[in-house]
Amino acid sequence: MEAQSNSGNLILVIDDEEGVLDVIERFLAKNGFEVRTEAGAEAGLEFIRKNNVDLILVDMMMPGMGGLEFVRAAKDMKYPAEVMVMSGFGTVESAVDAIRFGAFDFIEKPLNFEKLLIDIQNAIKKSRLEDRIEFLENRIKSNIEFDGIVGNSTEFLKTKKLAEQISRTEVNLLITGESGTGKEVFARAVHNAGPRCGGPFMAVNCGAIAESLLESELFGHEKGAFSGAVARRTGHFENADGGTLFLDEIGELPMSLQVKLLRAVQEKEIMRVGSSRPVRVDCRIISATNRNLEKEVEKGTFREDLFYRLNVIELKIPPLRERAEDIPLLAAHFLRKLSNAEKTFDPPVLDDLQNYRWPGNVRELENVMQRAIALCPASLITSDLLPEKFRAPGEAPKRRAAYTAMNFKEAQEQMIKTFERDFIVEAISRNEGNILKTAEEIGLTRQTLHRMINKHGISPKEFKK
Repeated sequence: MEAQSNSGNLILVIDDEEGVLDVIERFLAKNGFEVRTEAGAEAGLEFIRKNNVDLILVDMMMPGMGGLEFVRAAKDMKYPAEVMVMSGFGTVESAVDAIRFGAFDFIEKPLNFEKLLIDIQNAIKKSRLEDRIEFLENRIKSNIEFDGIVGNSTEFLKTKKLAEQISRTEVNLLITGESGTGKEVFARAVHNAGPRCGGPFMAVNCGAIAESLLESELFGHEKGAFSGAVARRTGHFENADGGTLFLDEIGELPMSLQVKLLRAVQEKEIMRVGSSRPVRVDCRIISATNRNLEKEVEKGTFREDLFYRLNVIELKIPPLRERAEDIPLLAAHFLRKLSNAEKTFDPPVLDDLQNYRWPGNVRELENVMQRAIALCPASLITSDLLPEKFRAPGEAPKRRAAYTAMNFKEAQEQMIKTFERDFIVEAISRNEGNILKTAEEIGLTRQTLHRMINKHGISPKEFKK
């Protein structure tokens, strides 16, 4: 092979003997490689922490950290370059140990430079092949995961593209958006398309678990830690080790637990309830919320330091009303998913669906499709199978025409009534049917909100998860 064909490949050589480093460096440079030399394993380890190399040659016997320890440390870092171990005290046991620790090959000194060149080229070729295979596997996984998320509108495609880019990293991710937009769907896709796809995906709804139980759910507990703790129990952090922990509705987390969550995220260790011994955990954190956490930080209800730890990258999921062109695609998707028989839409149905504001977003659309399919006796889904409140937005042009037949006061009263109902429905949907939270958010008393709910015939139960 011509020397120039090796151009651009950087090899790190680690040996405590200056003469050996000099000979190997000159040989490799002559054959077209770029070379970096270090006189000790610790220095070599520090170099690869900050730099990329294509191959590493390391001597087995050196003062301080030896070659085998270096191999183990490099593999623990999941460093992608192959490592070849050199030794002047070659034995079968030494070679076996080197390979067992993860080395690509074991090379005896004095070096046979002709054989060394072949071994180096094979190691780099293997590394390139594995890189290509990993790249193609990740591309396939990514395409499968994100192609399964339905939507072709411009903004939604941007969201999917960003999510696909994020999936290739392991940084903490905050997913924001209204209830029902599909935050958990995106979280699972990011996990399944990412480097931790082989590990578990654990989902926790921080707003659905009583505050008294939440600490144990997240961090686990020891036997006897509290009344009813009859055995040790591992929490979601430990169960997600090596994978992803999805913290849904993170804005609901009490301040008392935010401090403990910060430590877990920052130090990568947790403390079970009733224990004084920390437990190391390694999991990616994906959080989700329908709240504006920056405003919560300003109000003092969410810790600023925790917010920035969780929000390394933010992924905003647009509400369904902002991507009306996706509604027919989603409706057809749910029709295929939920129906055993061949069914189609009467064209006016799609108009009704697209004219509605969808306060419950994609989750609400799925529920509507499930209802229509259950009530449909034939193969054609018609408008009369939709609840009145979903058909009403399709009547908007008729309502505007009807206003012309009213006097000003009648038209004003009708518009106020329509506005009130739509506003209350969207607020209740955002808060998943929680009346108290809805009242606080929109600035009404609970009693006033109840009166308006009864006035407009709204059922909060329909918006609960």
